[in-house]
Amino acid sequence: MEVYVHLVPCVSCGNPVDQIEAARNEFNNTVGPVAWPDAFWITVSPESNWSNDKLANRKFLEDMVTKSRSQTYLNGVPIGETLPVMGIFTDVLEYNSVFGSDYTKPSELGLRVWY
Repeated sequence: MEVYVHLVPCVSCGNPVDQIEAARNEFNNTVGPVAWPDAFWITVSPESNWSNDKLANRKFLEDMVTKSRSQTYLNGVPIGETLPVMGIFTDVLEYNSVFGSDYTKPSELGLRVWY
């Protein structure tokens, strides 16, 4: 059985890596202790508390992905190769509104996009 986590990030709340770790901790508290769920889907929608500043949103997403992947440990758990699939859960209009239609970095980061 695969288990997915849909993370609704908050740009104004601060550190994106802390938000990933908090989501994983909540997952472990609810489901039981495991290193990671099978996938993290980052929700991009109007209720996701994204900034009106597209460049700030881009940086936040990139930091969330690259910094969480570069961590050796999260909450004392070695992550190494156990990182889940990461992707964006959105639709085209919301994606364009939050990041701009010219933003292609998610594919470079290996993110899946679920429209």
